[in-house]
Amino acid sequence: LFAQHTLVEWTEKFEHADCCVCPVLRVGETLQDPHFIHRNMAVRVMHESEGEYWQTSSSIKFNE
Repeated sequence: LFAQHTLVEWTEKFEHADCCVCPVLRVGETLQDPHFIHRNMAVRVMHESEGEYWQTSSSIKFNE
């Protein structure tokens, strides 16, 4: 059923529905997602011997 429409088509179909609908993204897609980026859900950190890598950050965010 889901393969019959694109992600964009499904997103449009549910845009005004009163329910929680969101795509399941691949890791590469997630790292480029504007909401994910805005919330700093993954950060680049430096390991002293292994170099730079991605690390997830806390999903709990506080103001100030």
